[in-house]
Amino acid sequence: MANSKILTAEQEKTLRQPIEEYVGKIQKEIDELRKDGTAKVIMYQSRIENVKRDKTLSKGEKDSEIASCQKELEQAKAVASHVLAVRHSLSFCMDTC
Repeated sequence: MANSKILTAEQEKTLRQPIEEYVGKIQKEIDELRKDGTAKVIMYQSRIENVKRDKTLSKGEKDSEIASCQKELEQAKAVASHVLAVRHSLSFCMDTC
């Protein structure tokens, strides 16, 4: 029975610990990236809508502000897309590992 393939709960915990630490580290990185991705996407989308509704700005000011926000929005979307890809690959790894 010394070569048994069945793990005790303690053996399983010991084997899973490095994996869980690695996943935790990646999750922290994802959370940090999310600040520059998803949160900023929402912020810039909201800012663009507010500028469109602002009656005190001239057309030129609106266009300029919207163009600036669009540029930042595209960068934030790229980060958000990267975060989703990382999360997907992490979830795939956890399902298959």
